[in-house]
Amino acid sequence: MATRRALTSTGTRLLIGSIREPADVTAALDTPCDIVTVPPALLEQWIGHPRSMEMARQFATDAEGLIA
Repeated sequence: MATRRALTSTGTRLLIGSIREPADVTAALDTPCDIVTVPPALLEQWIGHPRSMEMARQFATDAEGLIA
């Protein structure tokens, strides 16, 4: 973390690239990086993952109860 503080104090932003698998997107988002670059086709796979779709459906169901 000392390295990150040193870099960010100079205005440097940390970027993760070369993402090749949907699981790599999730792993990258769990890091303290500033930017994650993902090819469009891979992003579609990640967003369309069955767990992502299940979570979106559950969110929509839960939100229905909040709308009056």
